[in-house]
Amino acid sequence: NEAFYRHFGVSPSRFIRMHFPIDLAAYKACFAAREALSNKIRQQYEINAGELVISVVGKLVPWKNQDHLIAALAVLENQGIRLHLFMLGSGPLLDAWKEKAAVLRQSKVYFPGFVGIDELPAYYAATDIYAHPASAEPHSIAVSEAIFMGCPVIISDRCGSYGESDDVQEGINGFVYPFGDINALAE
Repeated sequence: NEAFYRHFGVSPSRFIRMHFPIDLAAYKACFAAREALSNKIRQQYEINAGELVISVVGKLVPWKNQDHLIAALAVLENQGIRLHLFMLGSGPLLDAWKEKAAVLRQSKVYFPGFVGIDELPAYYAATDIYAHPASAEPHSIAVSEAIFMGCPVIISDRCGSYGESDDVQEGINGFVYPFGDINALAE
């Protein structure tokens, strides 16, 4: 976002960093209960403790590009890597993403639908990596929530949630990949 404003001549001295609020009291309580929440979700979906879980949260619409994660799972399957993916949300592309996921042979994609704010922390707790492959996303609250719950994050370079003074600190708590590069996302 800062690069966008600098491009149009806004002086960095005019930037004011603001928090992107989440319900801290609720998330602190959930973080404290993270192990129990994780066990609940993993047992519900029969996911073993050592298996890797990726999650994405958002409306199932074209610009969120959740199907890129399915494509990345296919790349990883060809390398012998099996993963679980929670695609949390609902929207017009649900059937298309289900159809695309049906080609996976080892990895599993779950479509829990819309998950309310009270239930989301349990899914984050069960998540090993949060991914956000959007082609346009000013600043996702889901990224902030996932980070608060201790998830490392992978986002496309079209998301506004990364940078020196933003939520995702590349190489520290997450990674940024070039949007649309499925191999880079898989890596």
